[in-house]
Amino acid sequence: MSTPSSPPPSGSSRIPVPRKKRYPLPTLKADIQKVVDARGSTYTTISALLVMWEADDTDAASDVSSMSALLTDQFGITPTICKLGRSDRTPAWTLAGEIHSLLQKNHTPTAAEAKSLFIIYYVGHATHNISNGLVFCSSGGKDLPWDAIHLELFAKDAKLQHVDSLAILDCCYAGSARAVSTRSMQILAAAGPTEQARSRTSGASFTARFGGAVRSLKAQGMHIITIAAIWAEVERQKPNPNTPTSQLSVLGGSYPISLPFKKGRVMSPTSRIPIAARSNIRDRHILVSLTLDGRHKDATKEFTDAIQKLPGRLKITLVDAYETDASALILARMSLEVWATFSHHVDFDFVGIIIGPSLVHGVDTLQPVNKTGENIPPGPHVPVPPGKPFR
Repeated sequence: MSTPSSPPPSGSSRIPVPRKKRYPLPTLKADIQKVVDARGSTYTTISALLVMWEADDTDAASDVSSMSALLTDQFGITPTICKLGRSDRTPAWTLAGEIHSLLQKNHTPTAAEAKSLFIIYYVGHATHNISNGLVFCSSGGKDLPWDAIHLELFAKDAKLQHVDSLAILDCCYAGSARAVSTRSMQILAAAGPTEQARSRTSGASFTARFGGAVRSLKAQGMHIITIAAIWAEVERQKPNPNTPTSQLSVLGGSYPISLPFKKGRVMSPTSRIPIAARSNIRDRHILVSLTLDGRHKDATKEFTDAIQKLPGRLKITLVDAYETDASALILARMSLEVWATFSHHVDFDFVGIIIGPSLVHGVDTLQPVNKTGENIPPGPHVPVPPGKPFR
């Protein structure tokens, strides 16, 4: 407590100034509509390259077998397996050659609108270089920098501009993988930039959890799934708090990356992984804020009308709204899947992760949205008309 002889307390009582400008509602609607329009996009060609070391002590061979069976059984994708040899003095050249060969063989453009997807999966050891860049490494002392892969995937070749890429990395420090591209590129990483991931002490491997998430979504009656949906389900089914937190990085392009399920598939024994029971898991949601430009009541009403027209799997829920100086401050919540889908295209301000209803209002605003019948069947890589846009 201050006294006449004590020094004045330090600190400032100035009103903080929001760092982000107000979001014009037409711009917000256009940004959201772009994602909605693209949600039915698929690919004319999908190929996959599964990479591991011959000198491996992480049980990578088992995970490669599981991933191969998963891609074949669930999506009708027959992957190519690249096993980097013990005596290979230039593994980066070897892998770059495999990537280049598959791209040239399977991804020649056939039409102006045709899009194709290249999937690369790596499982095994990894470390950092002196620049904190991701480096794949074998138990025999071989190194392969991530840069060698993404430079080949994103070579400035006009013939490859129709090719999007998905990297699935089941290794330590996977979240430190980065790339820059104007094409769609997503990296699904088993762990963050500073976390280890290949230990089985925290439960099933990331590859096994990925497979469980795919089958869980298939059991919900989905015909096509986005990588954002798979990532959200992987996190929902996290076996225990010590399991590394996976992350999804969206590094370019306006289209979400989607995989259509194979019709009439038969599940192989190697791809049978138990599906976690929904009743035993508390769903986590993302709380966001944004400041809308315009009259507060009108802006809030228009925002409410807009999000009510979103399809089930892209549902955003208004939590609260407040008047500010000539604008409206909005609080909204959404699932992990919706956050991963929108956050690269819509300028939401992240507030936090929530796992239950309001502790003040006592109203459960986190009931799962009805997703039955909303999923879009596979089709050509042309945006499926989403119905009435909410402009």
